[in-house]
Amino acid sequence: MSVDRDTFKHAAVYSGAAMLSRMIGFLLLPFYAHVFQDTGYGVITMVDTAMALLMSLLANGVRGAMIRFYHDQKEEPRKNLVVSTGAWLVAGVTLVMVLLGMTVSRPVSSLLLDSGDSWYLLCIGLGAFFFDMAGQTAGTVLIIRRKSLKYSAISLLRLTLGLGLNILLILVLGWGLLGYFLSALIVAIVSALVYWTILKKECGWGFDRGLARQLAKFQLPLIPGSLASFASRQAEPVLLKFINGIGSVGVLGMGYKFPVLLTLLIHQPFMRSWDTGRVQIAEEADGPQRIGRMFTYALFLITSAGLIMAVCIEDALRILTPDVFWAAHRIAKIEILTVIAMSATFHLNFGIFYRKETKEWGKVRGWTSALKLGLSVAFITMWGLEGAAFSALVTALITLTWGARIGQRLYRIDVERVKVVAMVALAGAVFLVLDRVDFTAAAWLDPVRETWMPSVAESVRGSFLGDWKDGKAVVMLTERSDLIVDAVVKFLLACGFLLYLPVVHDPSRRRLTGLFGRS
Repeated sequence: MSVDRDTFKHAAVYSGAAMLSRMIGFLLLPFYAHVFQDTGYGVITMVDTAMALLMSLLANGVRGAMIRFYHDQKEEPRKNLVVSTGAWLVAGVTLVMVLLGMTVSRPVSSLLLDSGDSWYLLCIGLGAFFFDMAGQTAGTVLIIRRKSLKYSAISLLRLTLGLGLNILLILVLGWGLLGYFLSALIVAIVSALVYWTILKKECGWGFDRGLARQLAKFQLPLIPGSLASFASRQAEPVLLKFINGIGSVGVLGMGYKFPVLLTLLIHQPFMRSWDTGRVQIAEEADGPQRIGRMFTYALFLITSAGLIMAVCIEDALRILTPDVFWAAHRIAKIEILTVIAMSATFHLNFGIFYRKETKEWGKVRGWTSALKLGLSVAFITMWGLEGAAFSALVTALITLTWGARIGQRLYRIDVERVKVVAMVALAGAVFLVLDRVDFTAAAWLDPVRETWMPSVAESVRGSFLGDWKDGKAVVMLTERSDLIVDAVVKFLLACGFLLYLPVVHDPSRRRLTGLFGRS
């Protein structure tokens, strides 16, 4: 079971670095929200949409293909060539796409950003995308070889540099959106240089045409589905922009900003470690059981975090952002379910990638994306912002069901059904209770509001934050103390869901699955 234990160890290291990064970003959220407002966030969201298109043309990168083909090779030099070839392949294709994008940046800027004069922001974003893709692909060698400490150290370097640049360029120099995109570009360049230096040391910079063709053959069937998924997902901000204006896109972006933390802090760190581990154990006698058990653990982690976020999100937005963003809490709650469903999909469709049947996954993505596009138009027309989130959730659930059926046919995972069903039901019940309880006026919490919160406000008054925007942080803590207390109480109560962990961990509970049959 050493691979399983190593998975948690490395995932914890990955997650720790990501969590520190996101905690700091979370603390800076009120500053950015007041600087950019909904229009600024709308511009950022639309530029991200353009980058998502390029990512779709790459089928979200070749990391999965590199990991799969790396473990197919018997000799170390060939393993090294897989990594270096994949890095060069992504860098070359990305460079071509970015240069083509820059040549049409002015008309694209007029379409997406309502101003051709903002073309330079799009070009800076394209440059950051190139260096980020090239760097992250080269850094795959650290994930494959499970050098999580080194990978996380680089992530913290990115964090430190990005934080310093954001404070300098946005808050101190007041460069606004220009500062935001310049900061991203500089961080991407520095990290790419570091990753490619490591790649040179670990694997060399060799390139093998035969391996490149194999990687491309694995990846190409994924592109149509990835493009269809992009079209369906990114139809949301585009439709909203033309129906309600770019400000509504900013609200949508804020609603999606929090749930994505579940991917960045839970799903991605876990999969960085587990992606290579599950391939190693798949052919072992107890492989299906161990992969199924790890799915239960992963689902418990992301469900726990999602539940806590869902019960606190409304208070968090009211505390941290201007009132123009407050309606985003409804979007965020729906999107949390979507993120959890998509995370489960990447576990249950393992057989598709293990058997290299990527055409099957391409078909799933293509058909569900077409459905998503139709749902987006219908739901946004009927329900506006919430309609966009509902269309994504419905599509995610269909993708999960379809992908799991194909994946199980190609490689049957021993899913712990009773544990999973009980877990989901319990999380849903806890959310329904806490989402309807209001502690803002609870009399038994008056001592906290009247004693503890004023002390916190005074501590902030004496810090560097005390002078920000004429004491806005202090005013926020004072005027919104009831919301802060409500969020803290709901957070603590939601943490009670963690008491389900002994059930998740108990192997004897597997016997109950006989009541339902195997997956």
